[in-house]
Amino acid sequence: MANPIGIATGLLLPPSVVTTKTNLTKQVAHLLLVTVSIAGFCVLLNFGIWRNKPSMPPSASADDTKNKKLPFKEGLKQLFKNRTFLLLAAMWSVSVGTFNVFVTFMQQQLCPYGYSDKFAGLCGALMNVTGLVGATIISIYVDRTKKFVHTLKICYAFALLSILGYMEAAVHPNMGVVVMVMISLFGMFAYGLLPVMVELAVECSYPVNVGVTSSVLWMCGQLLGAILVVFTQSSVFERPFSPLQQRVSTCSSKNPKDMVNGGLFTAGLGTAVACIFILLFKTPYRRLHHEKHGTTQTENGQDADLEVHY
Repeated sequence: MANPIGIATGLLLPPSVVTTKTNLTKQVAHLLLVTVSIAGFCVLLNFGIWRNKPSMPPSASADDTKNKKLPFKEGLKQLFKNRTFLLLAAMWSVSVGTFNVFVTFMQQQLCPYGYSDKFAGLCGALMNVTGLVGATIISIYVDRTKKFVHTLKICYAFALLSILGYMEAAVHPNMGVVVMVMISLFGMFAYGLLPVMVELAVECSYPVNVGVTSSVLWMCGQLLGAILVVFTQSSVFERPFSPLQQRVSTCSSKNPKDMVNGGLFTAGLGTAVACIFILLFKTPYRRLHHEKHGTTQTENGQDADLEVHY
């Protein structure tokens, strides 16, 4: 929950604090002061409230006293030998990268078509709020049904359809309601992917430590996100403003860019990866199998003792 709340706060604060073009230095200083204060408060919580692990293990497989976990280096080796995990990591990376691109350039995508900075901030906040709702509902559903793969594929498909709908609506003026609906649906399904993918990564890589698994996922996702953010700003995707954009644009920068082509490229990349994932991805639920039978499963579904590496 921390990630979407932080992003929503970051999207709502700037247009609320920096409201005019006059006295920008003072307004930006106030914005930085508020941001540092919030971040500093969260850092202080780590020294007095948060623990390294919960007092009671959340599941039988998480009990370190009963289950042997692989060392860090051995866990990394096993992850990069696991084709199922690598396919899931590729999907995760594209998902996080796509999300980063649209969050970073939402204002630049909307302002050429007459949408204000406050509207862009509202869209970003809606995306994160509906994402929290979606992630909560989907997490409860998969926790009860254990249908990780089916849920993940359905959410990924609807997230892509939603972002394509957003891209189509965003290039037309006076489509604010449709833009908000599409970006809200994208947030709901995109954030719903995250807890399911983390759980599925643990299932397909068990007995690798969950901390190693989730760290590798986030590292790959943020790395690809940074690459996509830089790449979609390149001259390859630049195009001049049309007469319509010149007439309705609300962009405040001196040399605004039309970011539509970069967004379409990112959405196309996500669609390609989604097709591969939906067609090819399958995995045994190793952690659940171990909790039930005391053994884990290999990639072909056969039982294997926990001491044997897969």
